[in-house]
Amino acid sequence: MKINFFKHVRFLLEYWFILTVLLFFKLMPFPVVEAFAWFCGTILYLLPPTRKLVIANISAAFPEYSLSRVRAVARKSLHHTVMAPLEFVWMTSDPTRVEKYAYINDDIINTINEHHRKGEGIIYVNPHLGNWEVSALMVSHYTDIGMGIVIKQIRNPYINKLFNESRAFDNTRLIYAKGAVRGSLKALRDGLAIGILLDQNTKARKGGIFVNFFGIPVASSPAPFTLRQRVKNCHIYYGTAAKVDGRYIALTETLSKKFDDYVDEKELLQEFMDLTERYIRKYPEQYLWLYKRFQYIPKDIDNATRKRYPYYAKEPSESFYRRRKNRNPITPRSPS
Repeated sequence: MKINFFKHVRFLLEYWFILTVLLFFKLMPFPVVEAFAWFCGTILYLLPPTRKLVIANISAAFPEYSLSRVRAVARKSLHHTVMAPLEFVWMTSDPTRVEKYAYINDDIINTINEHHRKGEGIIYVNPHLGNWEVSALMVSHYTDIGMGIVIKQIRNPYINKLFNESRAFDNTRLIYAKGAVRGSLKALRDGLAIGILLDQNTKARKGGIFVNFFGIPVASSPAPFTLRQRVKNCHIYYGTAAKVDGRYIALTETLSKKFDDYVDEKELLQEFMDLTERYIRKYPEQYLWLYKRFQYIPKDIDNATRKRYPYYAKEPSESFYRRRKNRNPITPRSPS
């Protein structure tokens, strides 16, 4: 009983702390939020392990960059990494803020609304570029279609409820990672849109496939292909929300050919990864470099490519490849 009591007290203290921070940022003017993000990003850059990881990732992706340019991108990326969730929290408190700081082209809105009118679902494939949380907020705010968001359940039940409520804006359905496949399939069949974060490491035993990312093989999830195979009445779009001149702009790409014309999931995933690389090259400072994206080195790789992997990369054990009966290829969104 004592352990449960103290855990309960800890959960409450954590909840009140997070709630106070969120309320503070919702009430603050935008320049104050920016200044705080800049300060925290600078602190992160000064931490040796963080700086080493971010610089290693950028150097692996951009071997042509000079060290000074790598460092400049690293600093800006960390500032943006802090700013992105704060912007999401700040925008959710007032719809007029979404309209001022986030924009979707009318053609995109009309296309999405047409899918909604026909009862068709949408699979959005998102990279960790710009602000993936704001991209979901934009769809909900500007269009008629509902949005299904796959999320992780936080151990603290109070904080879990708090974050869920912050995501539960109009036209959204929250789907927990446990049972995400079933929940996502139902959402698509109900004519909702599903957002899938593509660029996270997925082990082969969970369906992961190696595709090239800046010329380096990385393990990625086949979830978009898997869902589209099982739900015919839906469409796949690649999308991101990149910041341009202080405002998030929705950038959407359609598939280069009909879904049934793709040979397999690897061909489709490679197209998505190529699109991600193209947008990262355009907005390198807005990508989440604070992640071990190049973590796994596949078998039988040539020495030249092996040398391009960062210091933390490793050849996975056999358990990486050993498949399990139940696998969940849907990548949940991280808490804001």
